[in-house]
Amino acid sequence: MASKKPLQDTSEQEEPKVHHTTHASSSPSNTKNIVIGILAVVVVLAIIYALLLNSSLSTTQGQLSNTTAQLSSANSHISSLNNEVSTQNSTIAGLNNQVSSDGSTISTDQAAINNDASQISSLQNQVQNLNNEVSSLSSQSGSSSSQLSADNNEISSLQSQLSSYQVPHLAGTFTDTVSCGLFGGACTYTINGAYGNTGGAIASGATVTFDFYQNTGLTGAEVCTVVVTLGSVQAGTISSLSPTPCDGTSTEAQSWTYIFST
Repeated sequence: MASKKPLQDTSEQEEPKVHHTTHASSSPSNTKNIVIGILAVVVVLAIIYALLLNSSLSTTQGQLSNTTAQLSSANSHISSLNNEVSTQNSTIAGLNNQVSSDGSTISTDQAAINNDASQISSLQNQVQNLNNEVSSLSSQSGSSSSQLSADNNEISSLQSQLSSYQVPHLAGTFTDTVSCGLFGGACTYTINGAYGNTGGAIASGATVTFDFYQNTGLTGAEVCTVVVTLGSVQAGTISSLSPTPCDGTSTEAQSWTYIFST
């Protein structure tokens, strides 16, 4: 800004200056002008300072307004963040509850897992014991095979004996007495004794036939034959044979035999 020139008093007339060669002196008018000039400079500086201050104040107000707007935006953002924090806190509380519930479930599941592990260990021990038994039996299988073969042969023999025992088996012990007539008369043979069933089944419709032969060794002509009906003979029983006659020829028999049939 251009500085103003100091105002001069026009009512007073400028006196003629007197120059001296020996010394110079200032008049009261010059002093006044100097003071006025200084005041004018001060005023100008004050005006300049006021203008600068006004400009600075305007800038500061603008910055303050901008800062206020930013502060308002920041407060709005903080409020939004607070709402988000509140939501997150609610979510965290829910998750904590879920974690607590899951912890209880995990504890229960862990107990079940421990129980299953114990059962598995027990089963594994049983399997190991069975494997040991199988190994032991396998090592014995060689000797057992020969023993098994011998046992099978014995079983076959016993089954054969049992089969034979489960049928009737008749046996007897008999004697005969012969009486022949004088002068070539007929001979009569009287049979006595006992019989029994040593089998394991009933002998139904049993009979015994006695045959007498002319010669020894059951040879020659039959001179007498008689069939005795025994009926049903129970297994494991012994019975007596009633005296049974057999009427033959005049030739006396030299041998005889009997045979059972059912």
